[in-house]
Amino acid sequence: MSGRAERLLRARALSRAQYETATWLRDAWELAGVRAPSAIEADEPIIKNNTAWSRYSRALAVLPRDERRVIVAVAIYDEEPEMWGRRWRCDGTALLRRAIDRLTDWREKR
Repeated sequence: MSGRAERLLRARALSRAQYETATWLRDAWELAGVRAPSAIEADEPIIKNNTAWSRYSRALAVLPRDERRVIVAVAIYDEEPEMWGRRWRCDGTALLRRAIDRLTDWREKR
């Protein structure tokens, strides 16, 4: 799991449910086995597990663009939400919480 999400949980910036959703998204991404095209051999697929990739893609599809950007930056690439927010001139932590809440609601309704 993303070390950043774990640190946010310990700092009480994320609830347990939000942390679990971020973990679920990160796990789907890792299970998909996605790597940059430059990091694989010519005969290897870019996506190793299509089921996990489909789960990851469907989850991101329910989020607006900015929420997708922040959740991927923090949960997948381990960025600091405040730094992400400064770069995009917004409250990164609030946007992350909103994105995770929306994703949590979507997971519960599935």
